[in-house]
Amino acid sequence: MVAMDNRAKSEWRWAALPVAALLLLAVLPYVSRDWTTRERNEHHFDRIFRGLEGTSLFSLQPNAYMIRTLEGRTPGRALDVAMGQGRNALWLASKGWDVTGFDISQAGLDAALASAKNLGVPLHTMRESVDDFDYGRERWDVVLLIYAPVRYESKELMKRIHDSLKPGGLVIVEDEIEWSRSRTDPRPPGSLAPGELRAAFTDGYQILDLHEVQAVSEWFPRLTLLGRLTAQRQ
Repeated sequence: MVAMDNRAKSEWRWAALPVAALLLLAVLPYVSRDWTTRERNEHHFDRIFRGLEGTSLFSLQPNAYMIRTLEGRTPGRALDVAMGQGRNALWLASKGWDVTGFDISQAGLDAALASAKNLGVPLHTMRESVDDFDYGRERWDVVLLIYAPVRYESKELMKRIHDSLKPGGLVIVEDEIEWSRSRTDPRPPGSLAPGELRAAFTDGYQILDLHEVQAVSEWFPRLTLLGRLTAQRQ
């Protein structure tokens, strides 16, 4: 009888192991969500910017909307948010702008600095995330949000970006409009909802240009709906 009880207990322990493992896997993301998310994103974009995921995932050319907006403008201080390999920051630097860019991918920053050295232009870089970067107050003449993973629905983050601009400074946005407010799955940062750009840049700005247009995205190139905005801090 004792032997049977011991065997039953042993079988119960072995049967409980898969359940315990599943519970651990379910809980772990919540215990260390910030760390695991950032590490996963850093690894993902490091692979992209090292060319390990293929070279056709994103455009290597500076953003055309940015160029149209800033061509001929007197250079000042510019911030490139989530700069990647620096395609937009390098264009600005070549036009005489004092450019700072940041990204979570060290591979992207290394590529940007190597290109800046080859071009003979200065470029300041930092490894940082969109949420954690210290934007400062009245520091920038231009802030670029070109396919940047910005949570436009976050009033706190949007205020930090607004306050970092000098009075009269510009923020330039281009990103995909792919989010529906009826969806229930987690919202990726940078995903715009229809009409969201106007709401995000109403307080404290004068909107100089805003349109939604069918065009080819510069990330995962395909024809899609894009939002483009130029707003000036009042």
